[in-house]
Amino acid sequence: MSQPVEIIRVRCASRATPGPVDLEVRPEGLCFPDGAKRWRLVPWDEIDAIRQHSATTLQVRAGHRLHCFILPNRAACADLVADLNGRRWASRRVGQASPEQVAKWLEEPPGEGLQCDSAPGLWPLVIGGFAGYVLLVALNQHLFLANLLFWCGLGSAYGLFCASKVAADADGLVVVRRGHRTRYPWADIIAVRWRWQRWIVTTTTGTFAIHDFATNARRLVSAIEKALAAREAGLALPTDLPVSDTALSRMTGEAEVSERGLSVAEGSDG
Repeated sequence: MSQPVEIIRVRCASRATPGPVDLEVRPEGLCFPDGAKRWRLVPWDEIDAIRQHSATTLQVRAGHRLHCFILPNRAACADLVADLNGRRWASRRVGQASPEQVAKWLEEPPGEGLQCDSAPGLWPLVIGGFAGYVLLVALNQHLFLANLLFWCGLGSAYGLFCASKVAADADGLVVVRRGHRTRYPWADIIAVRWRWQRWIVTTTTGTFAIHDFATNARRLVSAIEKALAAREAGLALPTDLPVSDTALSRMTGEAEVSERGLSVAEGSDG
């Protein structure tokens, strides 16, 4: 007797169809209404990207077509994106990324890790930038230079809200923000993008920022981009927890540890 096919249905809204619709998550791909009385099945290997465009908007890009769905809230959208991407990557998996491959992405010897530290050099830039701006404006001189100092100070101030430390090794990343330490396996990383002198890293459980002034920031971002490209090519990224002692030993001071929490989209079996 054949096993029943598992279908997860997620209630949402679609820009292509009025009223609520059911987005069906099938073993072979995504199925959803595409116009009046028409259903479209997009196989996993034909989907180029799945991302959370805004707080509640899910975007599915397949070829030249972009499909948008509205979820009830931010958490539901984030959970669904994580689950759908996991299914899409699993459908094209051809192997597992080795520790040696991750070491090449990090440009470090096997067994070693990479650390970014953005805290030490930012306060002088913030204070110096704003102090120089106030002084030149008060003297009404070199206003062009004053504007440059202002933007330099503002850009540096953004870094104070970024991760103060990020350590990466073959297992994943350890991120320290305001004394709180969080572990992210490589498999949890979804995307990285540039915004306002910061690199925003999106994971299955939230986001964190790496300031461009941080030591080794470009090398870490390059490693993340190589890892994402390898996953798109079919390599499974490391998922083991906890992150190895190599990364943890690079962190100084005591910090609270937070393990990742994965969740999947809710639905009913059909």
